[in-house]
Amino acid sequence: MISLPVINTQATNTLDLLVVDDSELTLEIVSWSLARADISYQLCRGAKEALQAMSQSIPRVLIVDYYMPVTDGMELLERFRQLPKYDTCAIYLCSSVKLLPDQYDFLSEIGAQIIEKDVLCDNSSLLNLVQSCISVSNT
Repeated sequence: MISLPVINTQATNTLDLLVVDDSELTLEIVSWSLARADISYQLCRGAKEALQAMSQSIPRVLIVDYYMPVTDGMELLERFRQLPKYDTCAIYLCSSVKLLPDQYDFLSEIGAQIIEKDVLCDNSSLLNLVQSCISVSNT
């Protein structure tokens, strides 16, 4: 089991990236990918950990796995939407299945996009995604 770090490489309390996934392997790959990146991030194993983290700091980028036990990614995003300033965050749902029309409507309503798991597990794709979102939020 990996320890899930919070790495703050900036002087502010801003969290650049929050990744929520129940897969140890995925979190280990993401941790390895971000180890040398100049971004602050936190990795969470589920909705409970993620909601605790988001109550302290709304991340600039949120990546949530769709399939998780107890609370799935859609339920987590519904709860996230109730937090103040949620709309300042770039939101991505990691899914490889076709969603229902009402789920697409919900994601559109909150400005979320769908990404494949391979984006999350590919070092350059993940860094490009996060850095592009961070640079947009800085302008």
